[in-house]
Amino acid sequence: ERGEEMLRVENFSSPGKFKDISFSLKAGEILGLAGLVGAGRTEIAQALFGLDNMASGRVTVAGKQVRIDSPSKAIKLGLGLVPEDRKRHGLVLSMSACSNMTLPILHRLSRFGWIRNRAERSLADTFFQRMKVRAPGVDALIAGLSGGNQQKVSLAKSIDTHPEVLIVDEPTRGVDVGAKEDMYELLRAFSATGGSVIIASSEISEALMCDRVLVLKNGRVVAELDHDEIDRAQLGAPARQQPLEGVEHLVVERLRPARGRRVLGGDERATQPAPVPVPPSHAWQPTVAGPTRSRSRSTGPAGGGCPCLRAIVSTGRGTRPVRHALARRSRAAGAAKAARGNARRPP
Repeated sequence: ERGEEMLRVENFSSPGKFKDISFSLKAGEILGLAGLVGAGRTEIAQALFGLDNMASGRVTVAGKQVRIDSPSKAIKLGLGLVPEDRKRHGLVLSMSACSNMTLPILHRLSRFGWIRNRAERSLADTFFQRMKVRAPGVDALIAGLSGGNQQKVSLAKSIDTHPEVLIVDEPTRGVDVGAKEDMYELLRAFSATGGSVIIASSEISEALMCDRVLVLKNGRVVAELDHDEIDRAQLGAPARQQPLEGVEHLVVERLRPARGRRVLGGDERATQPAPVPVPPSHAWQPTVAGPTRSRSRSTGPAGGGCPCLRAIVSTGRGTRPVRHALARRSRAAGAAKAARGNARRPP
């Protein structure tokens, strides 16, 4: 049983990005926004955090209708965002990991305009241990950390603000397998303590950890799946045996492996990779004229042209016959030149 409703979005739209997005989110729930590139996942996440002034619609946070027009207002209302591009939008690469973690909450760590360094380092040490950040220390330059550790610092930076609703956009992009499992564990722990999570992602593994998933296409919600329906679509027993049409076909095919897929008329259908045709001009066989290698200028790739190619084709033994053929030709040319020089000398 989930808690009270923390976020409700109705008819949320932004010109040219997304239209008529509606959903609700309860305490302790994980909601997924799934779709291909260009479906509107990132745009919705940014608009909810106040990064899109053109967005319109009704947004209710903790039972109170609000208008979020800036990130600072979103943070005050209890929203946090982990952006998709951590290097451009999530971190200050020229600063240390400690400074990045505490950047949004300096007002809580300062007194009379001065930052309390001891409190800042104590908080950073706590999050380093909690997030399992692997680094020489809290003063390590953030640019020198691996992608997974950078993402953990970016997540800690958002959790520092004590959000009620945490929005994460592609949380495991560009990180290794071990860091992915750590990120999933941290998100589950945040949800278990009563926090609400919105995951905007194209990864199947991240869709499977959600309680509900909104499937997006061209900026619109085309399906809403519960966790059990996501499992059935992934494991796929009845769904793969029966033909699917419309939205159901799109959802199930999206959750299948992408090998051999191509787009047909705006709809995705799994196809077998087409065999590569062999041109008729290449359908030739090398010829061997008895024990003697063929030197005739026959037509086709096997005859004429460079003697190196003829040596390879006539013997089929790779580069060694080529080297021998070149050596013989060089010796013959040198002998002919020496004979011409001796003929011109006076007796």
